[in-house]
Amino acid sequence: MSNENAVKMTQMNYAPKRPKAENPVKIEDLSLRDGHQSLFATRGRTEDMLPVAEMMDEVGFWAMEVWGGATFDTMHRFLNEDPW
Repeated sequence: MSNENAVKMTQMNYAPKRPKAENPVKIEDLSLRDGHQSLFATRGRTEDMLPVAEMMDEVGFWAMEVWGGATFDTMHRFLNEDPW
């Protein structure tokens, strides 16, 4: 499998005295919820989503929506995972 389409992280090296934005843009991402429900029929395993969530956290999203209506049911019934 080729790495040519891999997403590459870029470190944001801001100057220490860089002024803080007065009205920063806040980005909320829904891909872990919508992608999980749409592409995998809610069968995506937690272990597969954790590396993505860690990268998203490093990027600095303001919020991530990761909850769907069948979260507990799917984890127990189909994936044999403990949601706690």
